[in-house]
Amino acid sequence: MMSEVLVAIPSASLLLPDESMTFWQWVGGAIILIACLVEVAAGDDIAV
Repeated sequence: MMSEVLVAIPSASLLLPDESMTFWQWVGGAIILIACLVEVAAGDDIAV
């Protein structure tokens, strides 16, 4: 599931060039990617 997020955010901005993302949308995307990395790095011990 998280691998889909890693692909979805960059590909959406590439496939929809007329739809530019605002600063806050990029911030939201970055937060999602950070959460993805934290979940993957935590493994099964911490991730809920």
